[in-house]
Amino acid sequence: MLSAFFSLVGIKLIILKTGNDDTDMFMKIIGLILFLPSIYIVLETLKIIK
Repeated sequence: MLSAFFSLVGIKLIILKTGNDDTDMFMKIIGLILFLPSIYIVLETLKIIK
């Protein structure tokens, strides 16, 4: 459940547009750091990957 929450927060940070290019890039990096491990945990929990 917690990894699904982090996955949604990561997606939100990846799609967020603030208008400032530096802030957008920083948010995308943080979003990817949150999203990639959490999506792996979600797929592992659903037994899609082993």
